[in-house]
Amino acid sequence: MFPNYRKKAGGEADFTQFTQAVLPSWNGSLPATFFYGKDGRQAGHMFGEGPRDAYESAVRTLLAPRSD
Repeated sequence: MFPNYRKKAGGEADFTQFTQAVLPSWNGSLPATFFYGKDGRQAGHMFGEGPRDAYESAVRTLLAPRSD
């Protein structure tokens, strides 16, 4: 199930359903960044404005070759 990003009138239930689908512990606060691995699964998140090096580190980790 993919979320519908268009704003709908009324829908507190829709908002809650969306945030729960993205990350159950997320209350919808912005800014929020969600990182996804090559397999399409959520691999991390950051809430609030973070330092650039934290974002770069997260992305580099996700792009690094895996040593299974």
